[in-house]
Amino acid sequence: MTHWIIMPYIDNHAQTLPAVEDCLAQSVGEVKLLLIDNGSERPLTFTDSRIWPWRFQPQLLSLAGLWNTALQTVWNAGGTQALVVNNDLRLPRHLYQDLLEAQRL
Repeated sequence: MTHWIIMPYIDNHAQTLPAVEDCLAQSVGEVKLLLIDNGSERPLTFTDSRIWPWRFQPQLLSLAGLWNTALQTVWNAGGTQALVVNNDLRLPRHLYQDLLEAQRL
């Protein structure tokens, strides 16, 4: 099962890059990161196949609309769940697994 994470960002690479690393280091198993550049002047580039990059230029005006579009993409790709995070958060390695276990309680 693929575990999806959705992360929007606008520039601020100093915060975004460590957050991307945290997402990919989750202990839950296979992780795909839908990384959404919502209007950066200098977009990030990656070669890791676990990262699905999106870019909106000009930026979408509604963060909720961005999340809804991203979630629909995950569902269309066969995903059944997704964790939506901000690029300014650092994620503990077991966060996704802990959230799944709490959901089962």
